[in-house]
Amino acid sequence: MSHEICPSQITRLWWDGKRGIAQLDGVTVILHAAPELSPLHLQEIDYAPALRVSQLRESAQAWRDMTTTERDIALALLVKISAAAHRAVAAASHA
Repeated sequence: MSHEICPSQITRLWWDGKRGIAQLDGVTVILHAAPELSPLHLQEIDYAPALRVSQLRESAQAWRDMTTTERDIALALLVKISAAAHRAVAAASHA
């Protein structure tokens, strides 16, 4: 699924092997490197819970549905990225 059809207010973690986005709480961050979802060796991911999409592809593997633990890890990463973006915006507005 392409990220272009996804409104910015949707929760989304998407990586196609070369580029991606992280979206949560109205924050969209363009990814230039694969998201770290340890211990996975992630090649591609499409996680958008509101769209009922949660699939990933690890190195040399086929696409598969994410486990509950993997979805939890992806959401935790989105929370971390969103919080960092909010902090950066707040710091820039006080500079």
